[in-house]
Formats: sequence, C-alpha cells, structure tokens
Amino acid sequence: SMAQSRTWLRDACLAALLVTVVTWRVTAFRSDIKDEALAADFRHESKLQQGHASHTGIVRAADGIFDRTAVSYRSPVALGSGMVFDFAEIGAVSGAVAETTGNASLEVELHNAKIFNETLQRLQPGDTFYIPPHTFPLMGGITAFNLTSVKIQIDGTLVFSNLRWAWPHGFEGNPKAPKPCIYIEGFYDSLVTSSGQGVIDGQGYWWWAGGAMPFVGYAIIGEKRPRMFHTLSSENVIVERIHFKNSPFWNFWAQDTSFLEVRDVVITAKLESSVFSDIAAFNTDGIDFAGSNVWIHDCFIDVQDDCIAVKDYMQKGIGSSNVLVERVRTHHGLGLSIGSIKNNEVRNVTFRDCYMEKPTKGIYIKFRKLGDSGRGLIHDVRYENIVINNPSQYGIWIGPAQQAGGYKGSNPYKIVCNANPCSLCWPTTSSECHRPSLGLFDNIVLRNVTINSPEHAGVLLGSEEHPMTNIVFEDVWVNNPGYKPHGTPNYKCEGVQGKAIGLTWPVPPCLQDETDKGQLIERDCKWRGSLGSKHCSPSASCQNHGSWSENCLGIRTAWCKTGCFPKKPEVQTAR
Repeated sequence: SMAQSRTWLRDACLAALLVTVVTWRVTAFRSDIKDEALAADFRHESKLQQGHASHTGIVRAADGIFDRTAVSYRSPVALGSGMVFDFAEIGAVSGAVAETTGNASLEVELHNAKIFNETLQRLQPGDTFYIPPHTFPLMGGITAFNLTSVKIQIDGTLVFSNLRWAWPHGFEGNPKAPKPCIYIEGFYDSLVTSSGQGVIDGQGYWWWAGGAMPFVGYAIIGEKRPRMFHTLSSENVIVERIHFKNSPFWNFWAQDTSFLEVRDVVITAKLESSVFSDIAAFNTDGIDFAGSNVWIHDCFIDVQDDCIAVKDYMQKGIGSSNVLVERVRTHHGLGLSIGSIKNNEVRNVTFRDCYMEKPTKGIYIKFRKLGDSGRGLIHDVRYENIVINNPSQYGIWIGPAQQAGGYKGSNPYKIVCNANPCSLCWPTTSSECHRPSLGLFDNIVLRNVTINSPEHAGVLLGSEEHPMTNIVFEDVWVNNPGYKPHGTPNYKCEGVQGKAIGLTWPVPPCLQDETDKGQLIERDCKWRGSLGSKHCSPSASCQNHGSWSENCLGIRTAWCKTGCFPKKPEVQTAR
C-alpha cells in the first residue's frame, strides 16, 4: 500500500541517517585527486617515501616470523607458449558503455559475457587470453573451472553491467545471491597481468547508491551484491598491474589459496561528486584472502572497508598463515586488518613499510561472533614500520569486530547499532560491545608505528576469561591524540597482558611500562590553555621521572584539554 511504502521509505532514510551519524565525522570534503592521478602517483612512488621520511636506515626483519624468502613460488609452466585468444578477434564488441539502460546495451553485455565464458573454458595449459586496449561492456557471472598454467592479459577495460535486474543469480547454494563478476574455481600456476594497467570496472555506484543517492542502494540491497574477482582453491597464482575499480562488493577475494602473490595493483571504490564520497561505498574490501603463503606488495588501495584483510574460510575450517604485506599505501577504509576471524587460527602475519592516509581505523585485528564450541586464535603477528595519518576514528583497534548484523527486525536503530559482536554505535550511545571469550590473541608486536592526529589513540579489548597475552608496543608513537569518544587521549584497554618498550607514547594503561623514559624526559612538553583553577604554563620542562609523569603525561593533561603531547625524540639509530 501507499502508506506501507511511505513507512518503508521513512525507515530506509532513518537507517541511512543513523549510518551517517555513527561514522562520527561525516567529512564534507571529497578527494580532489582522481583515480588516474592516484595510480600514477603510486607507480612513481614505489618506495613509499611519502610518510616514511622518519623510517630511514635498515629495515629489521620480523624476528624470523615471516619473510618473502619463505614464499618459494614455482615458476608457472610454459606460460604464453600455447594459443592466444584475442577477445576482440573472436567476436567481442567494444565501445563506450551506454549512459542509459536498454536492450541494446544488454544484448552487447550478454554477447560479450558468453564469449568470455566460452573462451575461459577453452583455455589449455600454456594458452593466453588477451583483452586488447579497448572498452568491453559485459554482464556478470563470468565463471570458469580448473584453469592451469594460463595467462589472462587485460590491456583494455572490462566494464560490468549496471542492470541489476538482469544480473545472474544463484551462488554458493543461495538462489538469491548474485554471481560474482568473475569467479574461477580451481586456478593453478597462472598469471593475471597487463602490459600497462588493465581495468576491471564493476560500476558499483548502481549497487551502493541504487542509481539514486548514497545509502538508498544499501538500504534496499544490503550485502546482496556481487564480488568483483573471486577465486576458490587456487595455488601458485600471480595477479599484477590491474586496476580494480568500483566493485559492487568485495574487490578481490581468494578463498582457500596458497602461494598467492598480488603486486602493483590499484584498487579504488568511492563515489565521485558527493559529500558522502568517503563513506558511501560500504563493504568494498580491497584484497581479502584465506590461505597460506601469501605475499602482497607495492599496491595502492582506496576503498570503504578493509583495505587488506587476512580472513578465514569457515566452510573448510581454513585459517591463514605465512603472510607478508609490504610497501602498501592506503587511503580511507579500514586500513590493514586481520579478520574478522571465527573458530579458526591465523598465524605468522607481517605487515611492514606501509602508509595509511585518513583510514577509519588503521591497524585492525578482530574476532566476529564465535560459534557455540571451539575457539579462535590469532598469534605471531607483526606490524612494523607503519605510518597512520589522520585516522577518523582509532589508530589501533585489537578486539571484537565493530560491525552491524544479526538483527532480523525492522527497527532502523537496531539494524545499524546491533552489537555483532561490538556495536557500530559503541560507546557513543546506549550500545554494547561484546568480547568473544574464546577469541584468543597472543604474541602480537607493533614496532615503529607512528599515528598522527587520530580521533582516539586506540582500543585493546581482550576477554576477562582469556586475556590477550604477549602484546608488545615498541616505538609506537601517537602525535596529537584526540579525546573522542572515551574522554581521554590514552587507549581504551581491558583484558590485555604485555608491555610497552622503547619510545612508546602514550603507554596503554593495561601494559607494563618499560619505555625509555630517559630519552622522553629530555624533551620539553608544550602546554597551552587553562581550565578551572588549574593553569598550564606555556612551557614545562620535564627534568625527572616524577615531574614527567605528573606534569606532562599525568592528570593535568585532562585539565588542559589541548593536552601535553610531547614531540617524539629524533633517535639516530638504525631500524
């Protein structure tokens, strides 16, 4: 009925408004750097010097946890030695994608998708599937099985349909689930590449925004959106020099993978010409994977969810192990993540030499709700030589996943703020944050991490029954931490055992303080402003531990809301 329609539209708009509110800071700016400029900037900045000026010298290995030498790729057998299938020459139609929908554009998309599917299934070991430098519209649901020793070279642009009503459905046993844009099951000893930079464009705007305004598509469609590039059971695969652009859902998802290398790729997903450009493209994860012996390096990622996520694969009980991520630069999104993990194990993971600009969260390690039996374990993890610039929420979050879901009713507030396991609204409303009692964290080291101007330094939430163990903050420095939403510039920290060493500031209150106070005390703390009867002098020198502790980093910081935030000492020692 008309009344029901109006009620539904009101609830959808309210849900969208709540989503906007709980992002804390809905930024009205949009990036004035286009995707192409960002990609060009990235290609000319392979060493990520920007943001790493203070990280000069020798890069220390991750204490033997994992290094690239542990990834011994087998050379793909006779790649390019067989037949070459040119997409255009075998009948694909190229041309500009129609601005409006219609049968003509759908006919071309279906025609090209049919040729693409048939060609993938014809490939034999040594063959090459070549997409020349033209634009090819096509329908989703590209599917192939058991590809071995093949090369897929994308020198052009694949643009997937925006006709959601015509999209093929039926995936992973769910007849209502849309099929991925590209799905390959059984992918071995193969290469996905480009001679320059190929583009796969998912036209995600038509899924995030429904072709209308931000959040409307999400309110209608939810997570029933296709992934862009999805592999299941892959081994010894390299993906390089591809631009994954505007995926409707996750961009790259490798399930049950081993010996995977992703290098020199660009991934972007955002609305253009919108004040919501930095928050509207929900669930557009950059690179997600579950498996072992994975090396990701020299990539640029600008998305609206986890930029890189080390995941598990519950259907087969597969966790992830032996992972190295290095020289990755991210904009926005949720930075460099592990999880969310359920009843599985993740071990031997190293992130190093990475730069994050304006993430929502920077370092993010998380458990989702665990099952009724069993436990989850995340251990032997290193984040090293990391710069996190202007995170809009937390520089560091280790604990339960902060996400919605699990609520089946129609209450818009509960749709957004239901704790699953930690509410998106926590702690700013009457919401909950549940810590999975059997989600275990052990031997996690953060070393040489710099966080600039976060809304809050971070959150470390372990369970009371099984606290986090062997957590080490070494040279983890926060410049100008904010007070929101916990009312203090220090970490929210519960259920954690470990220590802070080196030049770490502020020291999480649940960690044992073994920092090098001698070097900190030599610095002057700059004080500004006053509140009540307490006054902060313009300059207060820290001459000894007592005055350093009381005057510079103690309770008087709370009185002076601008705070006493010491500048990190410049230490001339090799890293």
